[in-house]
Amino acid sequence: SLKDEVKTMQVEKTELQERAFIADAAYEEICIQLAESLSMDYSESCDFEKMLTKVDSLVHECYELSLKVESITHSNQVSEMDAKANRETILRLVSEVKKYEQLTINTQSLQQKVVELKQSFDDAERDRTSMSERLAVSRNTIT
Repeated sequence: SLKDEVKTMQVEKTELQERAFIADAAYEEICIQLAESLSMDYSESCDFEKMLTKVDSLVHECYELSLKVESITHSNQVSEMDAKANRETILRLVSEVKKYEQLTINTQSLQQKVVELKQSFDDAERDRTSMSERLAVSRNTIT
């Protein structure tokens, strides 16, 4: 009957209103949480356009920051390669310095030997001169 249909429709309307109320409450809760997550002041009306603009801004900022991170990572890799090359150069130079130090030690040793040989030569030359003089005296004495 018509009365039953009206009653059924009123029950359905009430159920739909309850569902709508629950959906509105859930929507409001989502808006509040989203506004808090975006560090926005939540007003009584949920301004999705502002929130979408904020989300878009954050996405753009995140992209820019990821580019900066990529650039810094690349710079860091280049710096690490430079540091490695510098360490290798330092090790090579230290090795060369050690070689030159050894050459200097060897040169000083050779210089000392040259001085000793010169002294020996000078001593031998004096002895030769002395013997030559003695030989000349001996020849004069014999003659």
